[in-house]
Amino acid sequence: MSETPPRFMVDRDLFQLCKALRILGFDTLNRSDLAPREAMRHAVEERRIWIKEDMETVAPEYGVRYFVVHSIAAEDQLLELEAQYHLAQFAAPFARCLKCNVPISDVDKSSIENRVPERVFRSFDKFYKCKSCDRIYWPGTHLQRMKDRLPAWNWTPDQ
Repeated sequence: MSETPPRFMVDRDLFQLCKALRILGFDTLNRSDLAPREAMRHAVEERRIWIKEDMETVAPEYGVRYFVVHSIAAEDQLLELEAQYHLAQFAAPFARCLKCNVPISDVDKSSIENRVPERVFRSFDKFYKCKSCDRIYWPGTHLQRMKDRLPAWNWTPDQ
């Protein structure tokens, strides 16, 4: 088994899979965010596994590693990826920005007081921030809903 977590490039139509992989803590780029040449460069240089739904545009001659998912639902696609890459050993749920894929980090509560709703500021003590897009996260109901989805993805919130 590999000692480093796999990194992914997810094809345009697999947005839900991209989001699920980011929720689980995997470095995952979405192909629709990049021009074709830029996506290919990232995939090759960063040794990303390109996840696709079909073989139509696979270009292994350029050195791109790829994986073709056969399932439609993101939950089932994750199971396919787990079977191939043993993802569970690398999962770090809720460690990445869902918007831009950068790891999030703890932020001092006082530094974000004017950036979140007042009731949120009063209700929570832990906050996290993306260094790239400056998005603020907190352990609210959205986090609980995501945690509730983890068992369907073959992960438990404690992993």
